[in-house]
Amino acid sequence: MDAAGRAADFVLARMRRPDGRLLRSWREGRTGCPGFLDDHAFLSRGLLDLYEATGDRRRLEQSLDLARAMLRLFAEEGQGALFDTEKGDPGLLARTRDGDDWAVPSGNSAAALLLLRLGRLAGDPALEARGRGILRAFSGSVDRTPMGAPAMLMALDFDLGPTTEIVIAGDPATPEFRALEREVARRFLPRTSTARRPAGPDGERLAGLLPWLKDYGPVDGRPAAYVCEGGTCRAPVTTPEALGAILDGE
Repeated sequence: MDAAGRAADFVLARMRRPDGRLLRSWREGRTGCPGFLDDHAFLSRGLLDLYEATGDRRRLEQSLDLARAMLRLFAEEGQGALFDTEKGDPGLLARTRDGDDWAVPSGNSAAALLLLRLGRLAGDPALEARGRGILRAFSGSVDRTPMGAPAMLMALDFDLGPTTEIVIAGDPATPEFRALEREVARRFLPRTSTARRPAGPDGERLAGLLPWLKDYGPVDGRPAAYVCEGGTCRAPVTTPEALGAILDGE
């Protein structure tokens, strides 16, 4: 996580323009051409992963900012798929919209899963709708050649669900809070989003990004975990054993 954080800070500090657009490369202080769709989609997804791994609110803010910059640069009104390049590039005869996943997933596949995950976590239907628009745009090609679209199918799987949201509320510095985090982290939960709700000003700022978090808090002064599905949450639990039982379907 430390290495990922340092990498993210480097890219955001040295490979991003003031208008929010990424640059494609950096070498000894020299930057390359402006970034493409895949650059923005993959970094924003990485920042979202980093938020879920660390609970650092800044990473969620950075992911949301970059995702919105991505839509501003590569989306066109009435078009479900995103373009690989920005509008108005004088060096291009035509703008492509690639949805095929090869050794590296396409920018559209990465963007679809990103927008669905961010939209679900942030409670933003517009972001989710953008993600579904990408799925619809490529549905025909995915149906014909599903083996060429594994990353797009991952996004479809997330959208079909069911998805789960886990909220851990309390003081992140306590052993009890960290024990709840570890119980979630040791499982493979591909359709699950995890948010922390710390107490104090940082928790209030996070609730500004994720308004649905404002009603979650500790239970009897102890860190608590809430597991929600389809807008309905189970009763909060305060022990890793109880949380593990819910996650394992017991």
